[in-house]
Amino acid sequence: MTADIVLKINQANSENDFETALRLCGDALENDPQNASFLIGKGNALFGLKRAEEAVSAYLAAAQADETDSLPWANLAGVYYDMRRLDDGLAACAEALKRDGANVNALIHRGNLFMLKEDFAAALAAYNAAEKITPEDTLVLFNKANALSELDRPDEAEEIYAELARKNPADEDVLYALASVLEKAEKFAPAARAYLRLLQIRETPVLHITLGGCLYNMLLKNEDILPVLDDWLTAFPNNPVALHTLKTADRLNPAKRAAADYVSELFDAFADSFDSVLQGLDYQAPALIAEKAAEIVSNRPSVLDLGCGTGLCGIELKKRLEPSCLTGIDLSDGMLEKARARKIYDELRQADITVFSRENAFDLVVSADVLTYLGDLSAVFENVRKSLKTGGYFVLTVSENTEHPDKYEMELSGRFTHGEDYIRKTLAGFEIRTLSRVELRKELNEPVIGLLVAARKI
Repeated sequence: MTADIVLKINQANSENDFETALRLCGDALENDPQNASFLIGKGNALFGLKRAEEAVSAYLAAAQADETDSLPWANLAGVYYDMRRLDDGLAACAEALKRDGANVNALIHRGNLFMLKEDFAAALAAYNAAEKITPEDTLVLFNKANALSELDRPDEAEEIYAELARKNPADEDVLYALASVLEKAEKFAPAARAYLRLLQIRETPVLHITLGGCLYNMLLKNEDILPVLDDWLTAFPNNPVALHTLKTADRLNPAKRAAADYVSELFDAFADSFDSVLQGLDYQAPALIAEKAAEIVSNRPSVLDLGCGTGLCGIELKKRLEPSCLTGIDLSDGMLEKARARKIYDELRQADITVFSRENAFDLVVSADVLTYLGDLSAVFENVRKSLKTGGYFVLTVSENTEHPDKYEMELSGRFTHGEDYIRKTLAGFEIRTLSRVELRKELNEPVIGLLVAARKI
């Protein structure tokens, strides 16, 4: 009879019907309150219901009811892992392994807990011990590969990930781990293939952008990207990132700008991490623009922030100029959502900076590194001129094209650089007040030099 009840409890838990499992456990424990199997089932149900503290109590009661059983301790270790009580979790693993040295779940939890503690060698030892018991267990092997990757043993990790991917080519976690370890090892062609396989399972904007990054790195290494690019475009013929990468690779017919849908998809995908990434790059453009504007513009101007992004330039403008009205435009919904949350803009609009203008509306227009996604700036500059009041200022930054000062050029990254002579020539209808070279940010720990320009509408 007891075995039948345990079977029903376990079945309900396995089907994620935790309420039913908990009810069955409650009924059974009324008649047999010290039954370890019922208490373990109760702990499993409570854990499934996200009631971790109660699950801990149930497992401890089970361990007390049967002091020889390793299962409640192994399960308890899993709850402690979820609660990030790492030392308690390791102690629970030790209790489980004291009772059964071959308890694979306890060894896996032990490895996982050491991974959180960043003791990757100890984690690997736990996974190795589990592998000896169950050498074909995919979870053990996957976790072992993760530990090897953290220990800077990428070739061993890659071998395991590749074998797991061969056995289960639809496993997204394995494919992503394989692609990541290949990319980290600068094996960009096979990494790109792995990302493409992932996209064909589940398409996400971030994966398209990551795949594009692999092809960019292949171009830097003078590797042929066309076979991968052809398969990418065959599978996703209208994807803006793939189309932009195709245009980037066409050095004979360079683009005049990055397509609006590409820019929108790019920044939508990275809106959540945008600020932290730029902070890591020591991004200076917003502060440089606001400082320059504060030198030449009267306080409380009406301001248009072109390509406002998450509002980094808006923060600096508010701090130094106290605008009477601050308007931001951007192509990306995701970026605008972040800017809106800052509550510093009087108006935010989704628009393309090459077509947006508002006749004689602003004292100041700013553009912080936005023009790097455009080559031909004539339309933007004309719209800015229309939007400025007579005597108003345009303050902008661009990445400098030092090799050909009279031109703009698309880099292999798909972004543009602009020469000083090109900027001077294209700013028709403006008087350039200052033009200086500044450090905009760092990439690969090297400074990115650009031009900081302040021009007055005449």
